[in-house]
Amino acid sequence: MTLTFTSGRSDMARVLAHLQAHDHAFQPPLSSRVSLADYARKLVDHALRLEAWAGDDLIGLVAVYCNAPEQDAAFVSNVSVLASHAGQGIARLLMQSAITQVRERGFSNLRLDVDHRATAALRLYLALGFQPADKAANGSVSMILPIGPRPPTALP
Repeated sequence: MTLTFTSGRSDMARVLAHLQAHDHAFQPPLSSRVSLADYARKLVDHALRLEAWAGDDLIGLVAVYCNAPEQDAAFVSNVSVLASHAGQGIARLLMQSAITQVRERGFSNLRLDVDHRATAALRLYLALGFQPADKAANGSVSMILPIGPRPPTALP
């Protein structure tokens, strides 16, 4: 089946179904940390969503918050690809698209947190150029990717 890559096509029901289908792959499971329905609503309402589709099935999702320009950093809140499509480079393609779109929006840095046990995710982020920034008490690692200088603001 042909994969289609889009931005912002998903709705609340599709994002929620995707998160539920992928829940067990998060370390620890996402549902043990947040209400999946509330989180899906927040992503749909506030995040830049880069998506991979197999037909009508949302099989890959990267969600990025670009709502803190004063911090000059966008934040990757979710990276998930269903197990049935893992190992095909989908997460890498979605993250590369996210990096491009965040850069185009004028941010100089892209940040994310990842559980220290998520070795495949850590390998991907390191391969994309992310560097560990610090380790949190909950076992997650904060990572940052400098993506270029912020363009100068126009004078009034």
